[in-house]
Amino acid sequence: MSTAGFPLSHRLRRGLAAAVLAAWALHAWAMTTEFSFAIMLWSCHVATLAIAAGLLGGWLLPVAAGTVFHIGAGIPSWLVETLVSGRWFPTSVAVHTLPAAVGVLCFRRRGRLPRGTLTAAWSLDLGMVPVSRWTTAPEWNVNLAHETWKPLEPFFPSLFAFHVAAALATLASLGAVSGLLNRLLARRAARLP
Repeated sequence: MSTAGFPLSHRLRRGLAAAVLAAWALHAWAMTTEFSFAIMLWSCHVATLAIAAGLLGGWLLPVAAGTVFHIGAGIPSWLVETLVSGRWFPTSVAVHTLPAAVGVLCFRRRGRLPRGTLTAAWSLDLGMVPVSRWTTAPEWNVNLAHETWKPLEPFFPSLFAFHVAAALATLASLGAVSGLLNRLLARRAARLP
């Protein structure tokens, strides 16, 4: 992958990557004091690592995919789960919002997301479900890989039907976010000198 076209300096990218990784590490520490480390396989946490890796390597696509995933799926899902369960961790705020904010900052001057962003963002969702099913305990239900989300169980006759519906809803949300971000970024770039 080329670093051509990355709108931030190497030094700034390293600093932002360090901040994102620090938020991830702090959250991982907080989660593993109560849960298994497998909880860090939630797609939003993997999206955070994708953003950090993209920043460190100077690769636009992982940063864009992680950003779109956080805004379109990670943050909304986290907020809904927090409201429904009544449980939250202070580190969750940073690990969900900081990477998304850093990602948007990366593309402010560029004026658009790179090609393939939607596919890469959706892959974060689709890819992590089987990985979570194979590597995590059912009681953690990471990425809803083992059972339908409890509040939606009455609407889905099977886990497969739930996964298809969730994947399509995620694709729609990520597509909307990707399109909206591209429009907003283009407007912003047009106003820059």
